[in-house]
Amino acid sequence: MKRLSVVTLVFLAFSVFLVGSIAYAGSIDNRVFEMQRRINQGLKSGELTRQEALQLRQELKDIRNNEAQMRADGKLTKQDVDRFNGDLDRLSEKIYHEKHDRERENVVSDINRRVAEMQRRINQGVRWGEQTRQEALQLRQELKAIRNDETQMRADGKLTKQELDRLNSELDRLSKNIYRDKHDWERRKK
Repeated sequence: MKRLSVVTLVFLAFSVFLVGSIAYAGSIDNRVFEMQRRINQGLKSGELTRQEALQLRQELKDIRNNEAQMRADGKLTKQDVDRFNGDLDRLSEKIYHEKHDRERENVVSDINRRVAEMQRRINQGVRWGEQTRQEALQLRQELKAIRNDETQMRADGKLTKQELDRLNSELDRLSKNIYRDKHDWERRKK
């Protein structure tokens, strides 16, 4: 009878350990899946840049690799679990901060600010007689073309670095054209 109760106790202890390990693995998988979902959603919404998402995905992969190494010997100590959960907690906070760091918003607002500034300069040039109406019309058409380019670039929900560089280059060119038209008194006299 004693032998049966010892075997039963060992079996129960092993069952509790096995169920606990399965539950732990499930909760880890759920946390990792949720972080992947948050990174993908942040990239899609524009809250994360491609570079930020790439870096966060790499950190998540590194954490999973560390977990696999910890499990390689067949057992996961409480210290291993605490370390792994700490790594996941830190990454979760980093995802939150990257999504809310306003880096992407600052880029968009800078483009919008530059476009508004160009429009103001064109209007001012006409009002002060520094540009002819024809010159202003041409500059407004250039500005409209830049806005159309921006709209097409944002169609996929994000602006790449190359697209941003191209927009800034087009705005720089337009700025020079505005300056040229506003300061070309010789041509206006003819």
